[in-house]
Amino acid sequence: EEKAQQLEEQNAYTIEKNAALEQAQAALVIKSEELEKSGRYKSEFLANMSHELRTPLNSVIILSKLLQSNKTGNLTEKQIEFSQIINKSGEDLLSLINEVLDLAKVESGKIELEIESHNLRTYAEDSKKTFIAIAQDKGVDFVLNIDKSLPETFTTDKQRLNQVLKNLLSNAFKFTDTEGTVTLEFKNSKTLPKFTSSALIKSGHVLQIAVNDTGIGIAKEKLGSVFEAFVQEDGTTQRKYGGTGLGLSISKELVRLLGGEIFVESEVGKGSTFTLFLPFDSSEAVKGPASEKPNSKAKETKAEPAKEEAEQPIETFVKERVLNEQLEAIIADDRDQLQQDDKILLVVEDDLQFAKVLLDQARENGFKVLVTDQGDKALEHVEEYRPNAIILDMQLPVMDGWTVLKKLKGNKEHAHIPVHVISGIDKTKLGLEMGAVEYLVKPISFEKLEQTFSNISKTIAGSDVKKVLIIEDDESNNKALQEMIKSKQLEAVAAKNAKDARELFKNEHPNLVVLDLGLPDIDGIELLDEFKLQKKEVPVIVFTGRELTKKELKQIERHQDTSVVLKTTKSYDRLSEETELFMNMLNSTQTDYPVLPPKEFHSEDIIKGKRILIVDDDMRNIYALETVLEEEQVEVTVATNGAEAVDEIKNGEFDAVLMDIMMPVMDGYEATKKIREMGRKDLPIIALTAKAMKGDREKCLEAGVSDYMSKPLDVEKLLSLLRVWLYK
Repeated sequence: EEKAQQLEEQNAYTIEKNAALEQAQAALVIKSEELEKSGRYKSEFLANMSHELRTPLNSVIILSKLLQSNKTGNLTEKQIEFSQIINKSGEDLLSLINEVLDLAKVESGKIELEIESHNLRTYAEDSKKTFIAIAQDKGVDFVLNIDKSLPETFTTDKQRLNQVLKNLLSNAFKFTDTEGTVTLEFKNSKTLPKFTSSALIKSGHVLQIAVNDTGIGIAKEKLGSVFEAFVQEDGTTQRKYGGTGLGLSISKELVRLLGGEIFVESEVGKGSTFTLFLPFDSSEAVKGPASEKPNSKAKETKAEPAKEEAEQPIETFVKERVLNEQLEAIIADDRDQLQQDDKILLVVEDDLQFAKVLLDQARENGFKVLVTDQGDKALEHVEEYRPNAIILDMQLPVMDGWTVLKKLKGNKEHAHIPVHVISGIDKTKLGLEMGAVEYLVKPISFEKLEQTFSNISKTIAGSDVKKVLIIEDDESNNKALQEMIKSKQLEAVAAKNAKDARELFKNEHPNLVVLDLGLPDIDGIELLDEFKLQKKEVPVIVFTGRELTKKELKQIERHQDTSVVLKTTKSYDRLSEETELFMNMLNSTQTDYPVLPPKEFHSEDIIKGKRILIVDDDMRNIYALETVLEEEQVEVTVATNGAEAVDEIKNGEFDAVLMDIMMPVMDGYEATKKIREMGRKDLPIIALTAKAMKGDREKCLEAGVSDYMSKPLDVEKLLSLLRVWLYK
């Protein structure tokens, strides 16, 4: 009886403890959710604050630069010096804002890495060149040591590693007095620190990069916190050295993303040594979530324009209407002085100061200007005044810039108008995909703004395109592009490789170049560089199906009169619009508006309503393809093997066939041959196969297929390919 009572008491105690544990777990879940929500709010806050800070900073940097130029000649030397100080302070403030944003990106896991192979010695020498002037100005000896046993190349994200080294070297020079020494060392790591991660140990060969200085050093008790965000060695208000305390925190996270680690050793009065341990090949270290980010980002961004069109409270709406009336009353634009042959620029910008800057600069460049701060008003002005070009901000009241851009490019009457985006949020790729000819992130330099106006002027003036050079290695795409160019009453000359393209560019003197980047004998960007070096000022439309990296976009953007059209579902419409843009559309006025040629290439109409036969024995593939095609309003018929496909074509009419190769009963090779023997020579048959070995493409083409795509399929490229063949 006593034992039973004890057991009952123990059970009651256990039940009580379990209940307490469940309660604690529930509280932990709530706390976890609150923490996640707090992190999300912080990221949103930082993104919004970035825009709010960049917007006024934009005007500070541009206007101070304008004052420095002293075009009117009425400023004293002291006043010019003041404007230089303001400009430098603005640049410093921008650097601080970027650091805060970098930290937010690192913490939220939104850093994109571009892992490429680089020459190690060249990289080391370039790192020294960047800081040699600073060393000379400060009177500090700068030494570079490179271990002779190092391999010739290493694989990493150069931009991110540069960011880390720049921070470490900047700190080293900042904390080292005249006649001190800063040493940058690259060597093979023979031993690793005690707390090195297992991932770095598994990588085998490890690159060791050390930045050593003879500066003030760090106190022993503060060494453990130097990599924490917002922590500084001297955090007092009387401190000698400035900074946010974010650089080392960001550096540590970036090194970790590259598969490495960073350590510090220091002694007060004797200097510090920061040592990076990195794998010679970071590509293995970043596999997984980091390597998947570009795709996940693409999925996010497709939905973003729609998201930003959220409804607003009526109080906000009314307030913004009042603000708009005030802005348009304050800024006297040129809407009442427009004449027949004026070049009209529409400025859509809600920052009053920057709108004034754009107005003044546009007038100096010979434009008549319309100004508004609302997206809906911008669309009304486009209908009424037919501007030649638009400068568009993205974060606007009532209707945001994404919606404005989407509506403009979705309207055939206005799709040709070039839109230059100047925004506080960095979504360059999305902006270009949606049809912007240029995407600049605030704050922008005065020189960049001048370049934008120059580009707009040249495009408007240079609208007499008569001959177009097409450089595309795919025969079907090449022919389709030629047909599209001819439909615009232009002469088309075509090349399938860089060698032929050079000859045609030299001898034919084209007015416009349409360039694919995937050429067989050279990368298209290298060919673009060659053309631009010849200084013939020929506009180039880069027409590519590959996803461009930030580095590639920068390489393209540095050339004037160059735009990018990505091969997507609307790619041929976009290319058609760009060609019209360079030909004669921008030469029109608001009253003399040209009519599009009757034979214009409308890719959306080509695929709509067509009958397509899917031949595949895998039901998952069939379902996926059916879903995609039905969204394009295509009539789909299915055959599960080659024999069924032959029967379907005997008994019905189809506009195209998507043919799997490996199937039971009759494979895709045999089925294609039989279809061709039936006299269906012109029926587009596109082979879709998981076989992607050398010679498979040739084998498919010998069997009679029109084109070939290997699985897994890129849906956008498949639709683009279908449009090309259906157009043909």
